[in-house]
Amino acid sequence: PAGAPPPGGHGAGEGLPRHEDGGDRTGARSTPGPAAAVIPERLLQNTRKGLDFMEQTTLLRLAGAGLTALIGALALGPVVIPLMRRLRAGQTIRAEMSARHQAKAGTPTMGGIIFAIPALLATLIFAPRAGDALLWLIIALVLTVGHGLVGFADDYIKVVLKRSLGLRARDKLLAQVALAAVLGYGAV
Repeated sequence: PAGAPPPGGHGAGEGLPRHEDGGDRTGARSTPGPAAAVIPERLLQNTRKGLDFMEQTTLLRLAGAGLTALIGALALGPVVIPLMRRLRAGQTIRAEMSARHQAKAGTPTMGGIIFAIPALLATLIFAPRAGDALLWLIIALVLTVGHGLVGFADDYIKVVLKRSLGLRARDKLLAQVALAAVLGYGAV
């Protein structure tokens, strides 16, 4: 019959109306090609029909946020690294470390700022805010900023207080448990 799928059911136009020449409305022939074995049928259907509006919106938001964060980080790097060098925000190395390790002395720390600021801005610009998404956005931002502050405190102790080990492991773990409690509280 004219509207029936071909035997085997793996044609490129499966489920689409057939024309009298055996092809579907996209012009594809009813015989399966090499792509049929590799590309899942659902993906083929999406490329034929187009993505629905929500999938398009999500992909555009992800692409926009990723590009914004990338461009922001690339722009901030050349500004922040020299600034940290001028502020002498460099790593202190313990005297008992090897000569190879001593060469790292003065390497600028606090580089997380280069990535955290653009990522937060991109999230604020592109994240959906309707319904439950706003709650999850706030939780994600609190967790991200909280962990960023733990890293900042660690680097601050290393640079300003000249304590090469930075924040004690116990204090880092305590801060991370507190942040996990925020996530747990927000999730219920």
